[in-house]
Amino acid sequence: MCAGTPTAVNLDGVASLCLDAGMGTSSSTNTAPTAAGAAGRVGLAAAAVGLGAFLLFLAEPLVARRLLPRFGGTATVWTACVLCFQWLLLAGYAAAHGLRRLAPAPRRAVQAGVLAVAAGSLLVPELAVGVGAPGDSPVIPVVATVLGTIGLPFLVLSSTGPNVARILGGTPYRLYALSNAASLVALLAYPVWVEPALTLSEQLRAWGLAFGVYAVLLAVLLRFDVAPAAGRVPSTGDAAVRRPWGRWIVLSAVPSGLFLAVTHHLSTNIAPMPLLWVVPLALYLVTLILAFDHPRWYRRHLFVGLLPWALALMAVSQTNAVVHGDLIPLVGMVCLSLFWACMTCHGELARIRPAEDGLTAFFLAIAFGGALGGLFVGAVAPVVFDGPHELPLLVLGTAAAVWAAWRADPPSDFRVDRVFGAFLALFFGLYACVAVAIDLNVRAKSLVRVRSPYGVIRVSELTVGGEGIRSLIHGTIRHGAQRTSPAHRHEPATYYMPTSGAGRALAAAQARGPVSIGVLGLGAGSLADWARAGDRIRFYEIDPEMERIARTWFFALPEARAEVTVAIGDGRALLAAEAPQGFDVLLLDAFSSDAIPTHLLTREAFEVYRRHLAPGGVLAVHISNRFVGLEPVLAAEAAAGRWAARLVSDSAGENWMQFASRWVLLAASAEAFDAALLEGSVPLSDPPLARPFTDDHAPLWSLFKL
Repeated sequence: MCAGTPTAVNLDGVASLCLDAGMGTSSSTNTAPTAAGAAGRVGLAAAAVGLGAFLLFLAEPLVARRLLPRFGGTATVWTACVLCFQWLLLAGYAAAHGLRRLAPAPRRAVQAGVLAVAAGSLLVPELAVGVGAPGDSPVIPVVATVLGTIGLPFLVLSSTGPNVARILGGTPYRLYALSNAASLVALLAYPVWVEPALTLSEQLRAWGLAFGVYAVLLAVLLRFDVAPAAGRVPSTGDAAVRRPWGRWIVLSAVPSGLFLAVTHHLSTNIAPMPLLWVVPLALYLVTLILAFDHPRWYRRHLFVGLLPWALALMAVSQTNAVVHGDLIPLVGMVCLSLFWACMTCHGELARIRPAEDGLTAFFLAIAFGGALGGLFVGAVAPVVFDGPHELPLLVLGTAAAVWAAWRADPPSDFRVDRVFGAFLALFFGLYACVAVAIDLNVRAKSLVRVRSPYGVIRVSELTVGGEGIRSLIHGTIRHGAQRTSPAHRHEPATYYMPTSGAGRALAAAQARGPVSIGVLGLGAGSLADWARAGDRIRFYEIDPEMERIARTWFFALPEARAEVTVAIGDGRALLAAEAPQGFDVLLLDAFSSDAIPTHLLTREAFEVYRRHLAPGGVLAVHISNRFVGLEPVLAAEAAAGRWAARLVSDSAGENWMQFASRWVLLAASAEAFDAALLEGSVPLSDPPLARPFTDDHAPLWSLFKL
């Protein structure tokens, strides 16, 4: 017998081995040569499973990071990618489940053929897939792009575990844990080592070479696929009838949806970047590893008993007080509660795992549940809900799923059962009431609330000192505010006060005569209040809902004194396609909640901006950000001798209409900064990045304010 959870593995009918963490040991010295050969096959299988899982989960952030600039840097790109990957995983498990019905020879032929085509597809140039019309959800084009680039290799990788399990025989749940461990290593390696060390082009080449090694390993392993085709499950037993398909699917779907909703929550309020993508997914995988490695990791009474408190912590992390606070408390609260919720669901799932005859069906159910969770968060919720309701619903869904699993297999202690049931029911009721009350309160204070692929936008109005103040809130951040009285509605406010970097740059340009102004990011259109008769101002806005709201509920655009145009689409892509605009001032204020999309801060992007500046023009970059310090990115551009740079820091005013802000002003030469600009600004103080951001290399995580 082996330590841990022993699993009998028969290879060629001559060796009986015991798997422990994917390694084989001989049960008899008399069969040493045969057992050694069988152990080699087990080692080969472990290598194929480990490398396949590593490549599988390394591909996810790599592909999503590559697609971000094409689709405007929105957090929805990651959600759409994960949704596609989950359904490809389901397809891989379904293919493995179907292949077991074939005879060995045709089964090997099919797998070898698909493997060869998948390897060859990496040599084919990437298909150009359009991004759709402005404002359309990027989900469909992202999915189409993923399928057209890495779809077939990903499908092959996703079927590795079930196929190897069939070749080895037995119930290799420790091999399943090994697969998840390799996936975890890949996820953690990407933001910490791969992304900072390698450009995207180098990452893709390395991934392709590693896939070639994996293909060789799997091709050798397929030679030992001699197991007969699986027949119909005998009807004499109850196994087929009693398989808890519903619990398998629900206990897989809820944590899958929960980690995706948490990822979207963090990406929207901090930044859409690989580090914040992989942390929730890594925690999700850790719970799978622990739950299926050994029963000792899941103490049922401990995890289930403390689950309400973990879910309550998740609820607290969604409040404005926490979202607007420091980075570490926000991420820490979310990660702790996510780990506890996923561990509880996966622990309950591991308790009802089947024996060998139900192995591929079990994997198929897990993949289907995971795909359903991703579908709910990535495709259904953005269409059905006008606010970010999927996270509260999944918190309640976690409580309901665990309660159902508990009731299906209650403990022998009646009092423990009753106490937990009452506790969870109390939490469920209180949380539902609080969530509904908060949503009703937000609705009562909102003139309008809409949800687009780029976030939740709402307009609120309140009275301060007898005067109405109307605010635009994108996610959890106020992105514009105007007084409603005719006498004051066009006075510059918020981040655009006369003492701000934007205000100083505009005033200096206007002192020389009529000006041409460009703005990346519309918001409420407040910068139009700076434009005078004879001036020209052109906005670039990725979200058409933002323009509709700015024209309907605010006053700057409809009552502008200057010529105002709004171009809908990704600002960088639109500028790259346009003839030089000759802007005297070009302002970069393209926020998605609290994060500037990285592709707007690369060297290639700054070359686009430079082309559109008039001689002596100034590029003003808004870098006010709670979590990411962007000054070193701009300092790197200035240090390369490409720009003259000045920093303007503006403190908050006496009333809440005057926001603190930080702007960096860039110009082709220092002569563009007049005496007033020099007096109100200082040189950049943060050291520049050693390696400037480019489209091929932009590791944003190094700029986090921890």
